[in-house]
Amino acid sequence: MKKARILALWIAFAGFAYVSASQDWFTLSMNPNGDKVVLSSYDGLTTYPNLSALLMLNFAALLAVAFVGTWARKITTGLVGALNLVTLVWVFTRIQVQDVSALAKQVEQLTGIAAVHGIKNIATATQNSPYLFLAGLALLIATQVLVLLGEGKWPKRESKTELPQSSRKVEEPKDAIGIWDSQRR
Repeated sequence: MKKARILALWIAFAGFAYVSASQDWFTLSMNPNGDKVVLSSYDGLTTYPNLSALLMLNFAALLAVAFVGTWARKITTGLVGALNLVTLVWVFTRIQVQDVSALAKQVEQLTGIAAVHGIKNIATATQNSPYLFLAGLALLIATQVLVLLGEGKWPKRESKTELPQSSRKVEEPKDAIGIWDSQRR
């Protein structure tokens, strides 16, 4: 696959993952007196703040991969791909158990009940956005695998090894018109 196409896919999937991470992931609600009261909804970037740094790292790696040489491209893509894979597994496990422990402070502000006192009545509902994020991250990892496999076929950057000659001797003109023109330089 061509370099421009694969990097465009990388941008598209990283953008998709970022947008899906900024959507609502969890909705917290309570049932006081038998009535369901929705407390708030939280996006993935609020629930898991490390996702923002990971996604920005993907964009930085994309920029680096576009301009560096072969070995640096392989190392950068491999490291970011491995980090994405670890994050994919970690986020999947957090979503399955509906871990919203990072939101304890916000829940305490909403309910007035500290998490250490045991909030028992709060129900957590998972939206569709975290699964879209996982899909986007999986596609991003697949794209990075394609970069690792196909980057050897990308055109090499031309390196300029010759310095321009600055000490060229200018031939002195012999005729009257040539002498006249050389005076204007």
